[in-house]
Amino acid sequence: MRVLVTGSSGFIGSHLCSYLRFCGHTVYPVSRDPLSPYYVPDINPFTDWSSLLRGVDVVVHCAARVHRKVHSRKDEIEVFRDSNLRSTVRLASQSIDAGVQRFVFISTIKVHGECSSVSHPFTCLSPY
Repeated sequence: MRVLVTGSSGFIGSHLCSYLRFCGHTVYPVSRDPLSPYYVPDINPFTDWSSLLRGVDVVVHCAARVHRKVHSRKDEIEVFRDSNLRSTVRLASQSIDAGVQRFVFISTIKVHGECSSVSHPFTCLSPY
């Protein structure tokens, strides 16, 4: 199987790439390193994934913006929406167009905060 992994230099992505290789899969680790054959300088709503998706069977999307200093709460929300929402929709859409068989999206619940109370745990329905 040919697997494209975004966020391949992160904690989860790097371990996933190692495991997939160990299992005998061909891994395309997307990187912001310009020397990488799978170089993507920035993941945003305008990123063109078409050349990297050719021949890929599975996309595992682990990349996300988790820390960003911006000037206002409104700016912060839009930066995160561009990086984590709109860019993911673009990658998923281009994956469909490229004939990718499976799209796996890995995210974190940390968007909700550092901890929750016993009576109100974080869930997939929690507001962000």
